[in-house]
Amino acid sequence: LTEIFESGRLPLPAGNEYSLASMAGGHIRLLKFRAEDARGPCWARYLAQHLWCDEALYLQVDSHMRCVPHWDVQMREQLAWCSQHSEKPILSTYGRGYSLGTPPDWDPPEEARTPGLICAGFFDKNQVLNIQSRPLKNTLANPRRNPFWSGHFSFSSSQVLREVPYDPQCLMLLFGEEPLMAARLFTHGWDVYTPSRGLLFHLWERDYRRTFFEMKQLYDELLPRTL
Repeated sequence: LTEIFESGRLPLPAGNEYSLASMAGGHIRLLKFRAEDARGPCWARYLAQHLWCDEALYLQVDSHMRCVPHWDVQMREQLAWCSQHSEKPILSTYGRGYSLGTPPDWDPPEEARTPGLICAGFFDKNQVLNIQSRPLKNTLANPRRNPFWSGHFSFSSSQVLREVPYDPQCLMLLFGEEPLMAARLFTHGWDVYTPSRGLLFHLWERDYRRTFFEMKQLYDELLPRTL
């Protein structure tokens, strides 16, 4: 990617280009484009995966996140344990919530650090399976296999980027992204594990900010094509 970053443009199919920038010696890479050019989370994650520079590990998280102290060490340790039981393990779950205005030095209480288990939720009006998370009362002795995967938090070897990259044709898709990826990961030999402890927290409140659902014209036009 060195030459691409020096050019300041990321070339994409159909002759499209987006503006690139990097900071901290290339450790932070930014892809910039107008909000009206957005095409939903799957498209955004497809673009973000183009910024991979041969790092060994791949962590995907939503925005508006808080992590427990030493989260990186804990994630590596849990993934290492999974690697003893699977050739292609991937940690994935939903984070518990925290509230808007929570201080930056907030230390989550121990009872809030149990993991969440991803479960089947319901079929929506488009007959797409929506998944949900249920917090466990206690921590687990070790990570536990689970058929469901979440784009909210996913941690694995970067090999997953070569084998199961995001589909750029899933435009304006949110609900449906996760069962689709779970099926693709399974058919490529990946095993999903629930972390043994809660590792991160999410600001689930949305009423204080805009979301891509407000792009109603694009949403109504592109989502039916994806489905």
